[in-house]
Amino acid sequence: MTHDPLVQKVAARFAAEGGGSEEFIKAIESHLKLDGRQIYFDNLNNLAGARYDTVHVNFINLPKGVGGAGGGAEAENNRMRFSIEGFGKETPHNPPPTGKVKIEHRTSALPREYRLRGRSGTPAQIAKYLADFLNKVVKEVEPRFTHSKP
Repeated sequence: MTHDPLVQKVAARFAAEGGGSEEFIKAIESHLKLDGRQIYFDNLNNLAGARYDTVHVNFINLPKGVGGAGGGAEAENNRMRFSIEGFGKETPHNPPPTGKVKIEHRTSALPREYRLRGRSGTPAQIAKYLADFLNKVVKEVEPRFTHSKP
């Protein structure tokens, strides 16, 4: 769990009151124990005007600063991608209109047994669900160095 007081405060408010995609990202961060692995979040979609209804999560099971070998192929060989849809689209702080969001596991280069099942729930439930899954992956799956040495 992060020790950043601001992240903890936002995550606590999110769990109590709900929030938008920005608060969802903070909630996930408050539960993660990544042991130096890489994770990137994106909640802005500019395709049809600025929208904030989907959070894209890229997890790379490599230590920070590693993964550029082979033109980035090493990172791709250790990558998982998720999308969480259903937030309000007007601002990054608009909660889901239905009160629920849906997570889907889009791509994975990790072993087949590490697939996250799609699920719907409140943003707080889904944030914990994804964080618990990623924490398990970090504990159980060693980084695969395909283009460089550790």
